[in-house]
Amino acid sequence: MATNLALTPLCSTAPVVINGEPTRKAAVTLALKELIDEMHIAISSVLLGQREQLFEGVDLPALSYACTQQVASPRAMHVVINRQ
Repeated sequence: MATNLALTPLCSTAPVVINGEPTRKAAVTLALKELIDEMHIAISSVLLGQREQLFEGVDLPALSYACTQQVASPRAMHVVINRQ
């Protein structure tokens, strides 16, 4: 089942409660602990705008996640992360 964990810019500029969690980091950590078994992430370079670190401060190995596949394509790096 595909899950879109896109968090809006509002989450980074104002205090927001997401699923009972007061911060974006807490919401992402909760989702990783309880809801997500596999993630397919396509990473593509962007030269304009602000960067956002999706897993900043989140210890994926401590949550039993590991990178199981990496594939480079002409426009992106595809990474699959699974719960072990």
